[in-house]
Amino acid sequence: MSRILHLKKVEQAAWWTFQQDGLTEILLGVFLAATAGWIHDDGLLVPWILLMVFLTPILEAIRRRFTYPRVGYAELRAEKPAKLLRGIALYTILAIAGMAVALAFFGDRADNTLWGLWRQWSPALAGVLLAGGFIYQGAVSGVRRYRAFVLIAVGLGVAFSLWFPQTYTGVKLYLLTVGGLLVLYGVAALVVFLRRHAPPGKVLDGAG
Repeated sequence: MSRILHLKKVEQAAWWTFQQDGLTEILLGVFLAATAGWIHDDGLLVPWILLMVFLTPILEAIRRRFTYPRVGYAELRAEKPAKLLRGIALYTILAIAGMAVALAFFGDRADNTLWGLWRQWSPALAGVLLAGGFIYQGAVSGVRRYRAFVLIAVGLGVAFSLWFPQTYTGVKLYLLTVGGLLVLYGVAALVVFLRRHAPPGKVLDGAG
């Protein structure tokens, strides 16, 4: 048992070594902003799909240029895609079902239709779905800061649902806000990463 726990800690440390560059947060923030753009303008559907398809290859290409030369590269044990997709699908279904039950029992329909309630609380649903991703990130990395991301994602989702009850403005502004925060965090993390890890053949300032 102790060997298994030790192996898990090693895998978490290795995973976080590659994730501390902030690039995941930057690209996720860009994707959320693009999603807001697509909700605002249906004509952006094709660019949004292309971004979603090429997001992971783009991330890997940037890491090959900036991250791996500084911290090295290791082939981590990958979770089976089928298992990961089942987990994502199950979490999404549970989140939607939970929202449906909450709206059915607690939604105020005096001035709103059922569809209007879904539209109003779409930022909260988006926050819960995002929280699932952050919970997963925290589990595989062992990094506690993702707990703060969960609280921010859900808290802002509820707040924007209450602030913009009648239109899709709430979910668009929510995605732009959370996306912007993720980009800012990612840029700050990237700057720190580049300062801490020199490329091969270069000595950091103050080292030696």
